[in-house]
Amino acid sequence: MQPAPSQPRLKRVVEESKQYAKTKYRSAVKDLLKETGGRCGYSMQHVRDFGIRTMEVDHFDSTLKHPERNQHGNLIPASRHCNGFKSQTWPSQDQQEKDLRFINPYKEKDYGFHIFEDRMSGKLVGKSCTGRWHIEMLDLNAEHLVQKRLDRTTLLNELQRCAYVSGADPTNAVYDSLTDLLPLVRDSMLPAMIPEIPEV
Repeated sequence: MQPAPSQPRLKRVVEESKQYAKTKYRSAVKDLLKETGGRCGYSMQHVRDFGIRTMEVDHFDSTLKHPERNQHGNLIPASRHCNGFKSQTWPSQDQQEKDLRFINPYKEKDYGFHIFEDRMSGKLVGKSCTGRWHIEMLDLNAEHLVQKRLDRTTLLNELQRCAYVSGADPTNAVYDSLTDLLPLVRDSMLPAMIPEIPEV
């Protein structure tokens, strides 16, 4: 099993060895969200989109025992959806030998190596056994996540079209309103959407 090349998507800001008490691991949420930019570590859905109360803490390797289980390096912020689907699932030794495993976004590159996006359908596509298994086990092609990705693509396409229209002719009737609207959309709406994922 070879690790993915290039830099992992996420970087720890807290020492991986930091220990949380068995019942206090949720106190890690604030630091975890700093590391992910306020996003689920798996789907990249922003906490503004689904609310802090449904942002959970996933124990990446659910087979670890205390104290390793509750060390910061084993914790990943996850939406209730992703955490619920992953639950206590962990691949067997036989599955791991076939590269059927979860991708730790702090340890290896997930999007743009194992996982890509089909912009037409909004669905994620696994380009490796690992990517396909990860998508399936976390239900990353759930209807609501697919729709979020389609909404983001539509908005980006519209922004690009509007920027062209407003930039092409300053005398255009929509120029002033678009000039005011584009920064608002770019600065307030886009940051809370699932970011662009490399295409298939």
